[in-house]
Amino acid sequence: MAVNHVIKGLLALAVALSLTACKTEEPRKSPDTPREAAECVMESLKELDMDTLNACSDNFIRVHRNFFGLPVRREYRVFNELQQPGLFKTKACRWNQDFARKLVENLEWEILEVREEGNTAEIDLRISNLDMAEAMGNYMAALLEGMVESDGMGLGSLFREIRDLGYDKSSLLTIMDSPELPEFEAEVTVHVCQEEDGWKLQLGEEFINAFMGNINAESCSEETRRRIEELERQYEEKVEAWAGNLEEKLTQ
Repeated sequence: MAVNHVIKGLLALAVALSLTACKTEEPRKSPDTPREAAECVMESLKELDMDTLNACSDNFIRVHRNFFGLPVRREYRVFNELQQPGLFKTKACRWNQDFARKLVENLEWEILEVREEGNTAEIDLRISNLDMAEAMGNYMAALLEGMVESDGMGLGSLFREIRDLGYDKSSLLTIMDSPELPEFEAEVTVHVCQEEDGWKLQLGEEFINAFMGNINAESCSEETRRRIEELERQYEEKVEAWAGNLEEKLTQ
């Protein structure tokens, strides 16, 4: 439904912009083996140590430069906004750090097998985290409930909630703290390559989605999906009633 797509788009944008934190310690020594590279990546994600993550993975993509050739923005595969100029020491940074920490707080992993051949290797990992697809589904349902229960159309309430998600995120953090939130677990295979400064793990989409708790999933559980659909139906009925009342007033 249209309402669902609008909310999903706004939530995706807000979450993408809010995956940030503040810089941590000096990076550790570059990994000497594929297994060390995998452990380095997982530990640096758990600690939100972006310098170390960049040192033992292909997280860095490119530098964007302006007309004069001066660097204006760096591009990374994960936690991109973390490493942009001017984002540190701000209130938004501190709020976003809370969300990023919560995102990796329950991250766990196990190295199942390492298959090394020359300068490349494949590593099988078992990764578990909070089920973020379900968390976002619950948050979407909470937004819809607020729209249904609010006076008038509830659009102002919707955009206030989206704004809060981008900054304060307290309601989303509360959902992520719920003991009823299920766990997401996946087994993924990652590729590791040996470079001049050590082994580096390649951050593929499957791996990124796994450590972020299936955050890119298209849908949540069947129960939560039905709840969202019912709330959408109620809101559409509310919109139709509001439009009918408005038309009646305009024709009087």
